Amino acid sequence: MELPVVNSVGQMLGAITVDDVMDIIVEETTEDFNEISSISKPKKQRNSEEIIWSIAGARLP
Repeated sequence: MELPVVNSVGQMLGAITVDDVMDIIVEETTEDFNEISSISKPKKQRNSEEIIWSIAGARLP
């Protein structure tokens, strides 16, 4: 199944498939779960001790 993508004058630019949508859903869900469980990569470089404490702090209630 495909969904056409058109511009403002109705010209077809391409198509979005179910596989494309499922890939994005899986990618975003994985990213969300990693962020919730504090296992995603840090935005900036920090030393290993800072990383360990930030992960531990994020997991504590």
